[in-house]
Amino acid sequence: EMANILSRQYSSVFSKPSPPKNQTITDDVDDDTLPTLSDITFTEKDIIDAIDELKNNSASGPDGLAAIFLKKCKLAIAKPLYHLWRDCLDKGITPSKLKEAHIIPIHKGGHHGVAANYRPIALTSHLIKIFEKVIRNKLVGFLQENNLLNGSQHGFTAGRSCLSQLLDHHNKILNLLEDG
Repeated sequence: EMANILSRQYSSVFSKPSPPKNQTITDDVDDDTLPTLSDITFTEKDIIDAIDELKNNSASGPDGLAAIFLKKCKLAIAKPLYHLWRDCLDKGITPSKLKEAHIIPIHKGGHHGVAANYRPIALTSHLIKIFEKVIRNKLVGFLQENNLLNGSQHGFTAGRSCLSQLLDHHNKILNLLEDG
């Protein structure tokens, strides 16, 4: 019954993303000159590096594979994982089992008997997390190398965070106040 209560709570606050609006490239941007990314290339080393980024004590997902197990076996599993993820990327598919998650309620404060006082945490397979890290690193690298990120981009950017965004915003406000 508790699972049903939490499921109703989480469903009630979930909002579906709105469909993208028709967006056009502004007149001052020539889309023929923009660099394109036709494929994402990665290596077994990229997979090993992504495995190294896993925290030893992070909870495993539905597949039950522990991070520490993957870290200790990384040299033996890098090649098979490379072939799995290369094939998935080439075909544009991801095994449905690796998309599954266990939803764990985490108490955020207040009365323990109120479902709204719990936030859902999705525990996914470390295997999919490894692939996400590899792809993310390659995409962000491409964007940075080609100067395609806006200067005010702080999220998902190395050396930047919500705090750096707030400090930047605060600094802009102070400068505007000083300028009258």
